[in-house]
Amino acid sequence: MFKIALTVAAVITLAMFGISCIAESSAAHGLQELLQDKYRVTTTGSDAAGFRIIEPGTVLVIKKAGLIATPHASPHGIALKLPNTCNNTFKNGTLSTPKACARTSIGSRFLTSGEKVYITKLEVNAKSNKITMNLVECDTCNGVTGRSSMKAILIFDFNDQFLQEADPGQVTDVISQVLAP
Repeated sequence: MFKIALTVAAVITLAMFGISCIAESSAAHGLQELLQDKYRVTTTGSDAAGFRIIEPGTVLVIKKAGLIATPHASPHGIALKLPNTCNNTFKNGTLSTPKACARTSIGSRFLTSGEKVYITKLEVNAKSNKITMNLVECDTCNGVTGRSSMKAILIFDFNDQFLQEADPGQVTDVISQVLAP
């Protein structure tokens, strides 16, 4: 009798855990879809001339200066192995940038308030309470005559369980502190 009760308790516990995981995954997926509706992701590609915007998405204006960005190509078209894109983090109202990446990346520079960017990738990770956006400079929007297409990664790092409990409006309020459509 005890073994049956223990087995039933184990099955119920596993079922509850599974439902919890499915609900968490579903909530993250729902938030991702809502954010992608608001911030349409840009399609990019490369051809013989280099990096290209194939289908523009939502243009966003940088509201908080200090995002460090790196170029898609070397400053003078020289074939160099460029470093990975630097990760910028926004947490509790503060934007932090990797200073070492800024000093060691060829052609890196800070993007300033008012510059315009596209999102090339948007990912919601409810488990780690982070939203990651890969950004690329909107050259035509910023009046860039040559190709610059600076790229950056912006990670919104939220407090524990924020993404599971917050409504989408609260999430976009945080994003709009750094980027505005």
